[in-house]
Amino acid sequence: MKLTPQLLRKADWFTTKLPIAMGFFYLGLWAAGAPPVGRVMAAAALMLLAFAGSGVFVRFYNDLFDLAADAKGGKFNLAGRVSPFWRGMIPVLATVFILLILAILKAPPYLYGLMGLQHLFYLLYSTPPIRLKNRSLGGVLADAAYGHAMPAVIGWAFAFAVLEGAERSIAFFPVVLAIAGLQFISGLNNILFHQIEDIERDKAAGARTFVVVRGKSRAQALGLRWLLPLEGAGLLVFLLFLSVLSRAPILPALIPLVLAHLLTAIRRENEDKSRPFKKNEPKTSQTADSQSNLKRGTWPVLVPRPGKNLKPSRKTSLLLLFNEVFDTWLPLAFLLMLIGENSGYWLLLAFHLLVFFEPSTRRLYYYLIRTKPLFGWAREKVLLFYYHWLLKQYARLLPYLERGKAVKPEDECAES
Repeated sequence: MKLTPQLLRKADWFTTKLPIAMGFFYLGLWAAGAPPVGRVMAAAALMLLAFAGSGVFVRFYNDLFDLAADAKGGKFNLAGRVSPFWRGMIPVLATVFILLILAILKAPPYLYGLMGLQHLFYLLYSTPPIRLKNRSLGGVLADAAYGHAMPAVIGWAFAFAVLEGAERSIAFFPVVLAIAGLQFISGLNNILFHQIEDIERDKAAGARTFVVVRGKSRAQALGLRWLLPLEGAGLLVFLLFLSVLSRAPILPALIPLVLAHLLTAIRRENEDKSRPFKKNEPKTSQTADSQSNLKRGTWPVLVPRPGKNLKPSRKTSLLLLFNEVFDTWLPLAFLLMLIGENSGYWLLLAFHLLVFFEPSTRRLYYYLIRTKPLFGWAREKVLLFYYHWLLKQYARLLPYLERGKAVKPEDECAES
């Protein structure tokens, strides 16, 4: 039982990758014609269990071959916390568990193939002598494939497993390619971020990751100058395609959100370029501008201290800029599209908000709290408009209105 908290702590796939997969599962349900809610809830539960087994497999199997390297780099290793017998048995049991879930679901052959392909990426990534993890570019490509592209495609495919043959009713495979390509680019940005964050520990462990081999600056430039704009452009094209396909008003509403993210990236990039550090600026603490940014609620720029593991800089964090769109706003938007087809899907929305509390419910609450000043600002402007501009205009017109009135004599008023 001592292993359970550490396992949960390592299960970041549950708060990052799995909500993305669920979002494309919801999109697939909408494309399949919004199947009956009861069958969908059962399929959603089975998919969560299958992904849980997949997450346990990749964590233990990857750590199984990282025992020595993680010990050198000071990283936590799950496989090192169990006996040698369980190091081998846990990945096997996780694989059998996934096959059992697919058998219960009566999954079509293509779903077995997708889950098998994801397992193949796991093996190629971790197993010597291939071990793509230590092959620089190969490790980045494999991680983006199995960590982002494959879960999203599997989520889409699970939706069509609910209704047999539904994949032939729409352009099933072109959408699969679009989802895979979009999430592959997103996965590249994510793995670059994590490798930049872990560069010192990877160097200590002797790992030849892409960032260690190519250097932090080159990897960061690749992500920010090429991959991040490509991810934003791809997301815009995908939303426009879905808007034409579905004519759902919720999808065009997301386009300004994506544009706002892109503009945020450009603005922060320009701020970093126009605000270089001065020579006499202390390098062992936060700058004054960084502290003021923290008070305003924006990401602070931290100056690295030797031997300290600080939070990544604001510039590096831009690599994760579109994660919020994929793991929060797209799933909720697709759920609202389903509710528009069948009001019974409110039950699935409640299920999503409960299971994915961190990326959905908590984030919605955060934005709701942040909108309070906006309502106060709007109220102030309305009052100013009423009491200042309207009354001022009324005072100007009042003399003209009084001149135009026909004033009656007092005796005429009395007779009437």
